[in-house]
Amino acid sequence: MFDVVESAFQLPKWLPANMVPWLLLVTVLFLFSFLRSRLWQSIKRQFAMLNAIHQPALKWLAWLSLLLAPLWAGIIVLVLYSLWLLSTSFSDAAALGELRQHVMLLLGLTATFIALLAAPFIIFSIFMAERRTRATEESYITGRISDAVTQLGMERTVWEDGLQNTQPNLEVRLGAIYTLERVAIESKRDHIAIMETICAYIRENTRVPRFDEDASKEAWAKIAKKEKKEIWDLTKDERASVAALLPPRADIQAALTILGRRDERAPGRLDFETANNFVLDLRGSNLAHADLNNANFGAVLLDDANLQGASLSVAKLKGASLNHVNLQEADLFKVNLSDASLNGAQMQRSWLDWANFQGARMVMARFQEANFSATEMLYAGVKAADFTGVTHLSKGQLDVMIGDGSTILPAGMPHPSVDNWSKKELSSEAFLSFWQSTKNKLV
Repeated sequence: MFDVVESAFQLPKWLPANMVPWLLLVTVLFLFSFLRSRLWQSIKRQFAMLNAIHQPALKWLAWLSLLLAPLWAGIIVLVLYSLWLLSTSFSDAAALGELRQHVMLLLGLTATFIALLAAPFIIFSIFMAERRTRATEESYITGRISDAVTQLGMERTVWEDGLQNTQPNLEVRLGAIYTLERVAIESKRDHIAIMETICAYIRENTRVPRFDEDASKEAWAKIAKKEKKEIWDLTKDERASVAALLPPRADIQAALTILGRRDERAPGRLDFETANNFVLDLRGSNLAHADLNNANFGAVLLDDANLQGASLSVAKLKGASLNHVNLQEADLFKVNLSDASLNGAQMQRSWLDWANFQGARMVMARFQEANFSATEMLYAGVKAADFTGVTHLSKGQLDVMIGDGSTILPAGMPHPSVDNWSKKELSSEAFLSFWQSTKNKLV
């Protein structure tokens, strides 16, 4: 059999043995020029795709390939040099009767050379397959988000007192909200966009307070009599001042629950939001009697929001902005409002047991008749705040606050005689500077 192979690889008479390496070199250069002209742009695009790889295993393979590229090039050069040596020694091998072994070695090195050339293209094909798969997944996710957002506006027709009317289709909207949550968990890239969508849905659907008309009629009649008006002539503000408010609709409550547990369902999302300078925006929302227990909102924006009677037990709102928020009669047991801004907040008759207001700013806040059992007030800035009628507010709690003479304390409780309390009333700018400098000293 080897004799047949040896005879098959006899050089033709017209081809001198010393011309074989030059012929091989010309062939290699031709192949290199062909591949470079046809595939170079494609190879450059494929290398640019390495930065867009999301899967850890493929990214590891990409970096490994780049690190091993010099070794791969060195082996290619070594194989080519070996092929050159073999091609130049045909006549010597024939003279020694070792042409068979010479040919087999040449075939083996040629196969190795082809395999080395094919390796990069195999790796690139893997990356191309990953890119196509990712594009398909992204298209699918985009479709799910689009369908869910469309369903958020779904309504249904109802008949009331013989009149046709429309109202939100809560079943469809609930399904859309939970679909958005699922997509946000699966796709970190779409997390912030989905949170923005949910926040906008809450704001737009809670612009008007929900009144319990049956429970409010008596109160409205009293204020109408006092103002010498008919009930239907009362303004929205007049109605809201005495009305019994309803809790949020089921879809709004579900959306709030999703916002509050986003870091629990997808750990690390709060850090991701912070890195991208994103915070929840619920400004101006009417969320009276909402269930926000154990919610983790982070530095949420709740300025001018109505949270009257809401339950925020053990909620986390560190660094939140709650300027002019309505927290009357709210349950704030163990809530974390450290470093929060509560300027102008209304917290009359609220439960503040074990709440944490450390470092919070509370200029012109109203605490009348609130419960301060074991409330943490360290470095809390209080200017023109009203503590009239509060319960369980101790001298120790006052001593660690930072305030001025404009703060109204409970009857019989004098202003603390400590350095972090100014005996005179300061302007807003002066108090802010005093609060910041005093807090830095105490810390």
